[in-house]
Amino acid sequence: MTLFKIFLIAFALFSLAIPLGAVELVKGEYPVELHILLHIRGTIFGTSRISVYSESKVYSGFLAKRGEIKLEGSLNEKKINWVFMVEPVSLASKIVQDAYVSLQYIPYLDIKFGQFKYPQNFDGRLSNSKLVFVERSLLGKTFGTKRDVGIELGYNHKYIEYALGLINGSGQNTADNNEKKDWMGRVLIKPNPYINFGGSIYRGRQPSGVTERTAAELKFNYKNLALQSEYQAGKDSSLERWGLYLQGAYVIAKNFQACVRGEIWEPSKNNMKDKMYITTLGFNYFLKGEGTKIAANYTLVTEESNEVDNNELVIQWQLAF
Repeated sequence: MTLFKIFLIAFALFSLAIPLGAVELVKGEYPVELHILLHIRGTIFGTSRISVYSESKVYSGFLAKRGEIKLEGSLNEKKINWVFMVEPVSLASKIVQDAYVSLQYIPYLDIKFGQFKYPQNFDGRLSNSKLVFVERSLLGKTFGTKRDVGIELGYNHKYIEYALGLINGSGQNTADNNEKKDWMGRVLIKPNPYINFGGSIYRGRQPSGVTERTAAELKFNYKNLALQSEYQAGKDSSLERWGLYLQGAYVIAKNFQACVRGEIWEPSKNNMKDKMYITTLGFNYFLKGEGTKIAANYTLVTEESNEVDNNELVIQWQLAF
């Protein structure tokens, strides 16, 4: 038996041994749960050594992309909830991700304070373990996935979800750098179980200038089909950008999901003919539940001008519980 076959067998057995849900570390009146997320991938890049998802040179090979360790618990009959999450694999300078407390004493109002993902676009706000593709859209990657220290008021109701936030605005694991605070809001309308639509807004000021975000989102889910689309425009001082994407995913068989996404990304409105048109084709093979899976994505990038070979193929193993 070859080493490769031994590896595949060991990999399959290890995946089957992974629990479906969180590990309960402490039971009883003050429960504590452990969640783990690992992303291990292999990537083949184009000859340009450029990736739309990276600001530095890239090389084909293997990568431990992400490793999240999350603890969460509750007190006082779950009216006080807390979360602490670190990511020591890819974010050495920003190991602490989430560190917040949520209070649920008032009906239809949750009060959260600490460091957290503040209200923003859906793609950026979505947990890494729930992503359909191995990479977020450029819209979600650029404007979303942002954390800061502050307070959030919100609630997730059957027909509406809302959130209002006030934060320092200086960024994750960073002390405040001015007296002003940034504010943002997000509303999602859910008229029926199949359709959700809404939008978000962000306004702030840093020493370098103003920060503005305006977004709209739409989701449709019916049986095995899931569609999602967002538009967002942003301004950081004199830099203005916008993006749009539409993605779809369909569960073909019990453990197999096919997905496709089309994007338009304008990295700078001040530059003429610098738009990028990005198409991503992929599939997910679920090994155990939706948390442990193998994903394969091929990304095709077309520049409005100055075409370069920056397509890429990614195969990623995800472990999540």
